[in-house]
Amino acid sequence: MIHGTMGRRWARLAKGAGLMAAMAAAMALPGCKLIKGLTGGGPAPDAGTKCDKSGAIECKDDKAAVICAGGTWQALPCRGGTGCMDMGGDGKDSCSNTQFEAGEPCVTAKPECVAGGKAVIECKANKWTVVQKCAGMNGCVANAEGWKCDMSTGDENDPCMADSKDTYACTSDGKMLLRCDGTKMVKAAKCPGMHGCRKQFEKIECNGEQPIK
Repeated sequence: MIHGTMGRRWARLAKGAGLMAAMAAAMALPGCKLIKGLTGGGPAPDAGTKCDKSGAIECKDDKAAVICAGGTWQALPCRGGTGCMDMGGDGKDSCSNTQFEAGEPCVTAKPECVAGGKAVIECKANKWTVVQKCAGMNGCVANAEGWKCDMSTGDENDPCMADSKDTYACTSDGKMLLRCDGTKMVKAAKCPGMHGCRKQFEKIECNGEQPIK
């Protein structure tokens, strides 16, 4: 038995240690996360309310968060394997995301592949925006070093990036050769030959090419 003031102090410490141990044990269980506010973070702000710390993230639940973008809190899905993890509030929560949709909030300058891998998206005015279509067989593939976009198939007026200027593609019906003019895909030639327009290895071929001026 513990006696006296010192005893009560040690009892309180022991009780606190027990709580921390219980929390640690709970976090170790598969699929278990700390409840928002248990670590002192408090409830997450509502989407649409004002904020001033760009890039701050607060978990709403284990699969959703809000992010401070453009001066307001905006809803942000957390599709990654660890979902949304409460790190104690103050905008430091972790939202795991490996897929991005056009129109969702963002604060990064790094381009990404859109969910489904058929386009490159960039963060413009704090919203993911399609800047280049990747309708070829390999689509858009991203890794730690960046992304790669298969533009071998497309349609007239599809968006394309300045870095892709003079990159060629075939229309989806294989009858036309397209060229990126730095902002969009434009008609370059008709391909009336037997094989039409097609990708051969890493090159685009236009059979019976008839340039369009």
